[in-house]
Amino acid sequence: MSDAQVVAPDAGSPPAADAMPVPSEDDAGSEWVPPEPVCTDGAWRLAPGFLLARRVDYIADRETPPVVDELVPRPTVVWSEAGMPCASAMRREHCLAGLKLPGGVGRHLITTAGDSVQLWNAEVALKVLGMIDTPAEAVWWLIAQRGYLLPCGAQVQETEYGYSIKGALSTICGETPNSTHRPLEILVQRGGTLSDFGPVNSGDPVCAAPP
Repeated sequence: MSDAQVVAPDAGSPPAADAMPVPSEDDAGSEWVPPEPVCTDGAWRLAPGFLLARRVDYIADRETPPVVDELVPRPTVVWSEAGMPCASAMRREHCLAGLKLPGGVGRHLITTAGDSVQLWNAEVALKVLGMIDTPAEAVWWLIAQRGYLLPCGAQVQETEYGYSIKGALSTICGETPNSTHRPLEILVQRGGTLSDFGPVNSGDPVCAAPP
């Protein structure tokens, strides 16, 4: 069994001020501009657009499906990543082994910094994300709350208070996007608060009657 340091961060510690993202050669000597969120084949690729609150070598956006059968292993899906895993680790093999450990159910982040491997679920993810101050962070935060689905056609726009996301779908209509959903407008505030303004077309029900 690996002896890599895999820890959950202290949920009570205050978040650090947002620093630079995962360092890359392209960022050297220039002011970093977050890339727009990319969605392909129904999956959002967000990690390259994170502006983190602490320095790390690597971050990955992952998801572990719910348990259906205790005897069937749950494969953890890596949706996107940025940086180089265990780049500054003294014991790189053990650090890499730590990345193979499963996270909790649902969307979560995993980072490496030196020999440390840390898991960040939705309850503590703001400790590594800091303020929600890039479009990619706003999209990730909305998805990670489990109350919404976000198709590729969703629109993200920065506002005075955070990011307005138009086109989100409520999971109260079911877990699979279909014609019974109405697109919603959600404001993701910089501190992580979600404000649901309801259907984009005012007056529409959240879930339409099946055809």
